[in-house]
Formats: sequence, C-alpha cells, structure tokens
Amino acid sequence: MKNSSILIIVVGMVLSLPVHAKGTCDQPALFFEQQLPNLDELVFKKEREDIWIPKSSYFELINYHLMSNLCGERWVLITVKNISQGHATIKGENIIAVMANGFRREAKIERRIEGGKIETFPVSFGISKIPIIKILMEQK
Repeated sequence: MKNSSILIIVVGMVLSLPVHAKGTCDQPALFFEQQLPNLDELVFKKEREDIWIPKSSYFELINYHLMSNLCGERWVLITVKNISQGHATIKGENIIAVMANGFRREAKIERRIEGGKIETFPVSFGISKIPIIKILMEQK
C-alpha cells in the first residue's frame, strides 16, 4: 500500500513536469492597471545604458491605458494620430515604455495608418515582473 502511494505521487509529479517546464500560464486574460498620479516626479539615473529615447515620428500620442495579466505580459492600449498628410508606419522604436525600475522597453509593433487618422490598438511590450509606469513618444 505504501509503495503504491509513493508510485502514484511520483507518476503525478512526472506528468505535471511538462506543463510547468513550458512556462504556460493559466491566467492569460489581460486587465487594466490603475494609473498612478505624479509619475513625472520619479527620477531615474540618466547614465544607464538601457535608456532609449523614442525615435521621432509623424504620430501624436493621444491616450494610453496600461494592461497586464498574472503571467507578466505587459500591454498598452494606445491611441495615436497620424499627423502627416499621407500613410505612415508606426514601429516599436517610436513607442517606448518606462518600467517601474527605470529601465525602458521598445514596443513590439509595426502598423501602417492613413494620414490624419486616429486609431486605437493594443501594443505588446513582452513579459516582465516589473510594471510599465509610462509611455514615451516623440513627434516630428
């Protein structure tokens, strides 16, 4: 009886290993994060090598909302306006996330938008334990 109990426990552990080894997440649904006030008062060291400045573009940042899930995925629902007359493509280098530890991340996106149009769409910043606190964009 004792040996069969140990065998069942060992088999159960072995069968559960592949699920955990893949790093799957059982809570993939995104939720909106609460925006914190007075984030402009935060001061991070400027000499950090990872500090990126967004590449200027023909897009104006209208609004954004931070989103995440329990798996650590970091997303932003962003609204931008193409201020040029013609089509323009917004890329990751144009949208930078400031993380709560001062590091910055480039967005994972490439999207073409007609001139003068306003669009809202989700943008991924990958997986991180550290939350996003602010989005940076530079317009021409």
